[in-house]
Amino acid sequence: MSDPYAILGVAKNASDAEIKSAYRKLAKKHHPDVNKGNAASEKKFSQASTAYDILSDKTKRSQYDRGEIDGEGKQKFAGFGGGAGGGNPFGGGARAGGGFSGINPDDILNEIFGGSRGARGGAGMGGRTGTAGRGYSDPFQRAEPQAPAKTEISADVPVNVALDGGRVAIELPSGKAVRISVPKGVTQGQQIRVIDNDKPIYITVNIVSGGGYRVEGSKLYYDLPITLYEAVLGATVTLETPTGQLSIKIQEGTTGDKTLRLREKGLLISKDKRGDMFVVPKIILPDNASKDLKTLMEFWQQNNPYEPRLRT
Repeated sequence: MSDPYAILGVAKNASDAEIKSAYRKLAKKHHPDVNKGNAASEKKFSQASTAYDILSDKTKRSQYDRGEIDGEGKQKFAGFGGGAGGGNPFGGGARAGGGFSGINPDDILNEIFGGSRGARGGAGMGGRTGTAGRGYSDPFQRAEPQAPAKTEISADVPVNVALDGGRVAIELPSGKAVRISVPKGVTQGQQIRVIDNDKPIYITVNIVSGGGYRVEGSKLYYDLPITLYEAVLGATVTLETPTGQLSIKIQEGTTGDKTLRLREKGLLISKDKRGDMFVVPKIILPDNASKDLKTLMEFWQQNNPYEPRLRT
């Protein structure tokens, strides 16, 4: 059975100062911060800490001297009703890490390590519960600081704003309505950081249809307005794409169901990859159709009728 007096190397009538001094020497010699990976030193440090826990507390020291607790601070079984705990058969309070008769062990370790122990308590002693198989609970362990929860919200960004950059209106968690700047070429799911009441807020971009563009997953669709004669006769038109201007050819007899696919000309999927862009011709008639156009269409209707709604 371990003897706290023998572990600290002091006599049974040692004073508080002698006990403190003995513990200081052992703690400095065997502390895990200066003996990383040394299991023997870790065990000796754990034993010294438990011994000091008992001998620096007047109540525990008296209980040990009377044989009521053992060298690990555990209550010795003394029958029901006979323990030192006043009715508790297990003594009611011989627990490692209890009171220290006004002596703060942190003060001792701060003296040993130059007042810097608080910054490394987790690395040196935290988490050593159970060292040497005794269920030892480190009386100097300090709680690790918890990182603040990350506040995230989403914002719908029209695709034309995502392509060219701009500002969109959103409501922050505080209820404040603001307009945030969206960088040019922002990607789906990208986060924009803003400050709300001195707290960082992370806004996740959700790219939605807008400005003549439609978004379907990673695909970008654009309705391209063309004239009736461009659709009939064919033409070459200039188109704005996310990668810049592009000349595309409208085939003769183009209809609204002839979609043109532009590979890797759509939205950014990641830093180095783009989706495809799909151009859908949209035939636009003039605002004021001339008499000649009406005459031509009447002639066409009579001589070349067709039914597009029957197409599948």
